[in-house]
Amino acid sequence: MDRSPMPVSALFEVRVLVVEDDADLIESVRRVLPRSFRVTACRSARAAVAIVEAGKFFDVLICGYEMLEMNGRELHSSIADLDAVLARNALVIVSSRLSPEDERYFGDRRVRLIYSPFRSERLREEVEVLATHAMLALYRLERYVIQ
Repeated sequence: MDRSPMPVSALFEVRVLVVEDDADLIESVRRVLPRSFRVTACRSARAAVAIVEAGKFFDVLICGYEMLEMNGRELHSSIADLDAVLARNALVIVSSRLSPEDERYFGDRRVRLIYSPFRSERLREEVEVLATHAMLALYRLERYVIQ
């Protein structure tokens, strides 16, 4: 009998914003995530910021580090100004070396990084952890509002 805990994705609808200018990488991420996840993909970092700015709610942010319009740190910073919870539940896909200042930025904010190439299972596990954090934050907020 398997006693491993049920993933949060089996209990809640998890909304994921994927921001990456590489369409193939977006499709790879979609294939890895559970089908129960509601994935919104943007190939434009500016469009992603506009979506969050317009009030669309997401539980998890997955973005590339190397993008044309703005890099992952710039995107994360823009999102953090709009939605601090989403910014805390971010995963940045890195395929090259980070600059020292970007290393400090992500480290200071405890942003999760995954280096490409990555194993599908590792990406799924990272997103499950972030989805759990998002659900716990929502639970705490609901308890606070109800009391």
